[in-house]
Amino acid sequence: MSKPTLIIASGLVTALGIGVGQNAAHVRAGISAFAESDFVDTRLKRIVAAVLPAVNLVALAPSALSAGSDPAGVSARSSELIRLAGMAADEALKGSIAITAAAPVPTWCAWPEYETQVPLDLARLARAVEKQTGGRIAVQALSSENNSPENNSSEKSGASQRGRAGGLAALAAARASMAAGTPLALVIAADSLLQQYVLGTLLMQQRIKTERLSDGLIPGMGAAALLLASPAAATRLGLTPLARIAGIGCATEAGHFANEGDWQGDALATAAHTALADDAVPVAGLWSTMTGERCWAGEFGVTQVRCRARVPPTAVVHHPADAWGDLGAASGVALIALAIAAQQRGWAQLPALVLASSDFGGRSAALVVSA
Repeated sequence: MSKPTLIIASGLVTALGIGVGQNAAHVRAGISAFAESDFVDTRLKRIVAAVLPAVNLVALAPSALSAGSDPAGVSARSSELIRLAGMAADEALKGSIAITAAAPVPTWCAWPEYETQVPLDLARLARAVEKQTGGRIAVQALSSENNSPENNSSEKSGASQRGRAGGLAALAAARASMAAGTPLALVIAADSLLQQYVLGTLLMQQRIKTERLSDGLIPGMGAAALLLASPAAATRLGLTPLARIAGIGCATEAGHFANEGDWQGDALATAAHTALADDAVPVAGLWSTMTGERCWAGEFGVTQVRCRARVPPTAVVHHPADAWGDLGAASGVALIALAIAAQQRGWAQLPALVLASSDFGGRSAALVVSA
C-alpha cells in the first residue's frame, strides 16, 4: 500500500459556476449551463454549449503575456487556458500561506488533447500559468512520452496528461512524486472545447449534439485544481484534509476515435481495478466523465460488471457533464472536487470511484475516501 495522499483544498471553475461551492450547489439543484453559443454547425445553426463568458475570467497577468521568447504574447486559446487554470489554482491555494513565490509548490498539469492549426506550446503554457499564479507554483515537466494527440499514451504511464483522463494521470504523477518524499503538490487541469477548429473536427465526426443528432456531447470549458499533502506536511502546516486519494489507475484503450482498433472497454475496467486495489471499502458513488455519447456508457457498463465485488448496486452514478458540458482535460479533477464538496454538503457519500476516458485512448480512475 502506498503512502497516504491527502487532499487539502480544491478549486473549480466552469460555465456552471466560479468556485467549488457554486458548482456543487448548481449541480445539486439540477441547473444546466447550456445555451445557444456564438458558434454554428454545418447548417449554420447555433451550437448549444456551456460557455463561461470572457468577462467572468480574471485578467491575464502582464508577466504571463510575455512568458517565453515570443514578445507578441500568447494566443487567444492559450490565454483562455491560462486564465482558467489560474482561477482554479488560486482557489486551491488561497488558504495556504506557506506556499509563496519563495517556496512554490511542485505542480502537475493536464491540457487539451485536441489541437488547432497552431499546436499548444505546453512548456510556454506552464511558464505562463506560473506567472499567472504569482510564482507560487512550479510546473513539473511532462513525462518523456510523446504527448501529441496522435500518440498521447504509452506503455510506461498508461495514460498521458491530456484529455479527460489526463487530470487523473497528472494526479498519478504528483502522487508518485509524493511517495518519493515531496511533501506538497498541486494538480491543475484545464481545457476548452469552444474553439472553432476543435468544434469543426467534432462536427465532422458527428459527435456534437444538434437538432439532428441526439447522440452527442455538449461542448464546455473549465479548470480544476487539487492541493495535496502528505500526512506529515499537513500536520506540520496545520492543514485540515478534505479527503484522501486511496488509489489511482491508468491504462490505454486499444481502440479509440483516432484509430480503428478494437474498442472493448477493457482499459477503463483495468484502471478501476488498479484504483480499488489498495482499499477494501465498498464504493458509495461512481463519478463518470460520460458526456452523453452512447460509446462511453458501454465501457462504463463493462467497468461496473467487472468491479461488482467492490461496487454494489446501491452505488449512485453521477455524470455532471449533464450540467457543465464536456470539460475535456479538466473533467477528472473536477469530478474529485465535486465529489468531496457533495460529501461535505450531505448529498453524496464517499468512497467515490472517479472514472475518466479520453478520446484518444487514455483511461484513468481514482478512489477518493474520507480523510
